[in-house]
Amino acid sequence: LRRRVSDPKSAVRKAAVALLEARIDLHFSLPAEFPQVDAEADLAALATRCRDASTLVRKQALDSVSGLVAANAGEEAIKAWSAMCFPLVRDTEPSVAERAIDAVATLLLDPIANKKHSMGGEESARMLRMIKDESLLHLQWTCKALARRKPSGLPQGLMKNLVAMLEVASEAGQPLGAAEWTILEESAAGQVSGVHAPALTAAYDRGVLEGWDEQAGAAMRALRRLAPHLSASDAESLEHKLVTALARGRAPVKLAGDMVRTAAAVGAARKGGAGWQEEVLKASHEKVAPLVKRRLEEGPLAAPFAPMREVVCAVFVIGELSLQGVKVPTKVANTLQALLTPTETRAAGSAAVGKTSGGEEELQGHVVLALGKLAVLDSALAAKVVPLFLRELERSPSAVRRNNILLALSDLCVRHTSLVDPHVPRLALCLRDANETVRRHALLVITTLLCSDYVKWRGALFFRYLAATVDDAPSIRDQARQNLFRVLLPKSNHQICHANVVRPSNPRPKP
Repeated sequence: LRRRVSDPKSAVRKAAVALLEARIDLHFSLPAEFPQVDAEADLAALATRCRDASTLVRKQALDSVSGLVAANAGEEAIKAWSAMCFPLVRDTEPSVAERAIDAVATLLLDPIANKKHSMGGEESARMLRMIKDESLLHLQWTCKALARRKPSGLPQGLMKNLVAMLEVASEAGQPLGAAEWTILEESAAGQVSGVHAPALTAAYDRGVLEGWDEQAGAAMRALRRLAPHLSASDAESLEHKLVTALARGRAPVKLAGDMVRTAAAVGAARKGGAGWQEEVLKASHEKVAPLVKRRLEEGPLAAPFAPMREVVCAVFVIGELSLQGVKVPTKVANTLQALLTPTETRAAGSAAVGKTSGGEEELQGHVVLALGKLAVLDSALAAKVVPLFLRELERSPSAVRRNNILLALSDLCVRHTSLVDPHVPRLALCLRDANETVRRHALLVITTLLCSDYVKWRGALFFRYLAATVDDAPSIRDQARQNLFRVLLPKSNHQICHANVVRPSNPRPKP
């Protein structure tokens, strides 16, 4: 049967998958009578068919693994379902995707809505704990797809029971899991009242107090979804809490973005104007300006008067406010430019005072991102910072700085294409960067720009992209090959190869 699941005929593969499901089910139902069954090997062979080329085989594999999970076939079945079946919610075949979405709803969401989920012990709880990283994106996609279904949408009672689970977890002194928060955020989008706002605000406060950054950020995102439905008192209290934390610079950098966006949503719902934005912008600039003045007097690596954490948060908040449409004064932009120390100056300063601290590297990385955000909406500033970014991209020894410059330039290429397009070959050099993260982001950025037609296959770009298909990192190598052969070449009707690859002429026949 394990050999037959790889048979050339799709009908044979489909039948073998169904028989393997029955074999595994018998092993778990009657272990004494079927002790010789190697359930783990059978399950692995079955689960691989979720990526089969045949639509019928993928559907059968999805149904088989989901059926085993529903029949409590053990933790290996749950792992196989999470790893192999979950990605099918974004399958290119709509019928497969819809069936996968229905499976997720049946196995995960319905038990929560029907109060059959507890903090541990049940299959749905174990499955939720195993959903991490990329699977969280698939779960979010599933919830969005279900929410779009009319008239059913997400299961009734989902939001109410998730908030109840949140309160139980809080009483137990534990944060709610990432998967539960993902579902709660999407449920809040369809919530028609702000009755759960106090519980979410309390979850945010508890997350900040305990250092549960994921919970605090998720609570902020859920509250942003509920903003139009908050009562006047709840909205005013939440806005005051967020503005105070942002103005003082005490917010963790990981949460500052969610806090700014939530405050903007609450302010828009209250129609209270942009007064809070000006207050936060002024307070953030007052945190940064003294550092610039001190460094002009004492050197490029002089320590700030305020804690470095607060300065970094202030720089990040300035960038986030610009994305919310706040007009950032030229004075503030000039302050950030003065804070961005060129590599040569920093190298000289480091030689004099010792090795650059990690806090300084973090600050410089956030200054790059903030300047990029401001330049997206200001063409004059963009013309100033693009040459600076390009020079630092080539000379900076910091992988964090190079990576942030690459991301900033990709955003500027979308908004100010004429400024960045002539320098795309210099961006492509990042495909051979010594740091794996920089290479991975360079591949993502360049592929996105090519697919959106913001850049063209000019100069040596094709050959540098081709070099990524033999990258030392397997994940980058595989992604580059998939992007090139499945997306970019078909998009250009294979004209890229005709323009860049010369076929050898046929050798002359020997006389």
